[in-house]
Order: sequence, then structure tokens, then C-alpha cells
Amino acid sequence: MHQKLKSDPLLDFDPLEDQNLLDPAFASLDSVSRTQKLHDLQNIRVLRALTFVRLSVVRVSVAKSMLLQNYITQAQFDAILADTLAARAAQKTPVLTASAADRKEKKRIRVDFLFNLKYLDPVSAMTVASAPRPDLPAISDNAHANESLNDTMQDC
Repeated sequence: MHQKLKSDPLLDFDPLEDQNLLDPAFASLDSVSRTQKLHDLQNIRVLRALTFVRLSVVRVSVAKSMLLQNYITQAQFDAILADTLAARAAQKTPVLTASAADRKEKKRIRVDFLFNLKYLDPVSAMTVASAPRPDLPAISDNAHANESLNDTMQDC
């Protein structure tokens, strides 16, 4: 396949290397903050990717692999395992179809919840994830939002 596309795979790619954070909004961060941002970005990527894995033993296996690589936390893995077990239990009941927008919103809340578990207890993580979100800020506001988030996290 690589020959067909005339591309070479990046065998030594590490998503947590500092050189991979090229967004100018993060250029002014110190190395500790940049490392934390890299971990947060990788964590959210992995959580988002896990939503595409079939809800079965496969998802649990992939999540366990991500846990062993320290891409997700134990609390996030436990929540994914609980989701899988709950989905298995619910398979016996008929599933009502929801609109695409409802499914997308539920998926967003679930990914936000799993990400928030990295910093908060489960109740607080669900409260923050379920809160209505305003439209996403512009890129120029993103740096300010990240600074506010970092300040809030340090106060905790």
C-alpha cells in the first residue's frame, strides 16, 4: 500500500515530542506547560479515536493498550470499561434511534467527561462535560482560554 501511495511510514514518530507542537498559540509556553499540552492533546486524540472502535471487547482491549502506554489514565479506562459493560447489559432492550445531532452531542459529552477525569472526580467531570458549551472561541481567543484553564488547574 505504501508503494502504491508513494509514501513512507513514520516508524520513529513520537506524538509527545516537543517538536510536534507547532501551534503558534503555544510557542510562548515553558517546556513543562508544552509537555503537559502535548499529553493533553494526545489524550483527547486517543479518547476521540476510542469512540470509533466497536463497543465490545475490542474497545476494552484498545483502551487497555492505551492505558499501558500512558495515553489515558486509570480512571478513564475504568469509565470506558463501565460503558462497555453497561452497553452489553442494555443490548437486550430495544434501542431507540436518536438524531445524528443527539448522537454527536452525546459523543462530545462522553469524550469531554473522559478527558475531565484526568483532572477531576467523576461527578465533577460529568458536571463540567454536561454543561452547555458556547460556540468555540476563535483561534486568537484559544491562547487566552488555555491560560485561564491552566490558572484554574493550578488553583485546584
